Amino acid sequence: MVRASNIFARQELIRAGSGRRHRLRPHFADTSGTEIWELWLLAGKTSYVVEQCIATTEPAFAAKHAFQLAQQFNNFYHRHHILTETDEDRKRFLLVTAAVVRRELMRVLAVMGITVPPVM
Repeated sequence: MVRASNIFARQELIRAGSGRRHRLRPHFADTSGTEIWELWLLAGKTSYVVEQCIATTEPAFAAKHAFQLAQQFNNFYHRHHILTETDEDRKRFLLVTAAVVRRELMRVLAVMGITVPPVM
């Protein structure tokens, strides 16, 4: 969480309402596309995992999901140098990916009653 937050502390995010449409397909089609797609899919499972925790009264599912998401984001973070990316479209895509993961990590950690520290 702190790593993802630091990215945004160093980089001004492009607002979603910029009026410009961005194509995602080229970014998923390159060699790292599968890894990034898997990260997006895992982040997208947060609501389902929380529902399962409630239905089964098993909070460990949330902890496991948070760990897996953090671990996969860590791999992404080390493979993709977001702030030094020279292609502006690619940089924006990587920033959006980091924002999605950050949001979902914050959600699952909040469900478990864990607050995110501002620094490591």
